[in-house]
Amino acid sequence: MKSKGEIPDGSAADTGDDLVVCSFFSLYDIGRRDRVRVSSKNGKERGTMKVKFGTYVLLLLALGCAAFAGMKAMEAKTNMEKGENPQKVSALSEAIWQEGDIVEIEYSYVQNSDIAYGNSQISMASKNFLSLRYGKGNGYVWCSIPYLEDTVGKEVPVYKEVPTETETDGQTFTMLGKVCRLSEDEARVLRQNSEQGYVPNTEANTGFLYYIAPLTAKELQEQFHGWGVATIVLVVFFLFRCVCFAKEKSAADRLAQERRRDREREAYFRNLDIKRRRERA
Repeated sequence: MKSKGEIPDGSAADTGDDLVVCSFFSLYDIGRRDRVRVSSKNGKERGTMKVKFGTYVLLLLALGCAAFAGMKAMEAKTNMEKGENPQKVSALSEAIWQEGDIVEIEYSYVQNSDIAYGNSQISMASKNFLSLRYGKGNGYVWCSIPYLEDTVGKEVPVYKEVPTETETDGQTFTMLGKVCRLSEDEARVLRQNSEQGYVPNTEANTGFLYYIAPLTAKELQEQFHGWGVATIVLVVFFLFRCVCFAKEKSAADRLAQERRRDREREAYFRNLDIKRRRERA
C-alpha cells in the first residue's frame, strides 16, 4: 500500500487523497510540457515532438560550407607557399607546367598585337590577351592582362609589331602569375589570329594550351587570410548549429518522456475509476 502524497507508478491507490495528489502532479506536468517548444503543422500540435527538418538542413549546410572554405584555405595556403618559391621560366624550353602552377616569367617585352575576337568579343576582350616575349630565346607565352600599365608598369616596352634586335636593349623583367588553361573558344580565336597573321604567335613558338594570369605575393596572402577567416567563422557557425541541434533533440526526448508518463498516469486514473465504480456497484 502506498502512503498519501506518493505519485502513482501504475499500481492502484487506496484512498481518495491519492486521486487529488496525482491530479495535481498531472496538471503540473502538463504545464511543463506546454513550455517545451513543439513542432506544429496547420496550427495543431503533433503527437510527438521531432527535430525540425530545417535544423538538419542548417547543420548540413554549415558543415558543407565549413568544409568548402577549409579546402579553399588549404589551396590558398599552397599557392602562397608556391608564390614564395615559384617556378622560374625564362625560355620556351623551360615552360613545363600544368594548370594551377605558380610561376615567375622572365620576359623582355610585351607583344600587344591587335587581336580580332569576332563573336567572342564580350567573353574574351575583358581578359585582354597578349603575349610576353621570353627573356631567353624566341618563344612567347600568352598572358591575360586587363589593365596593362597597372600590371607591368610604364617601364616595360610594349610593341604592336615584332621589334627588331636593335629596338630592344636586352633588359628583362619578371612577372608572377598562375598557369590557367585556355578554353576551347579562346584557343580557337587565338589560333585563327595566328593563321591570319594578326599575331606573331604560332603553335611552335607559343602554343595554344595555357596562359598566365598575373598575381602578386600580396594577393596570394590576402586570399589565404580571407579564406582562413571564412573557415573560422563557418566552423564557429557549425558548432553553434550543433549546439542548437543538441538542445532541440534533448527537448524532443524530454517531451517524449513526459508524454509517456502522461499516458501511464491516464491509464492509472482510468483503471482507478473502473475499480471505484466496481466497488460502488
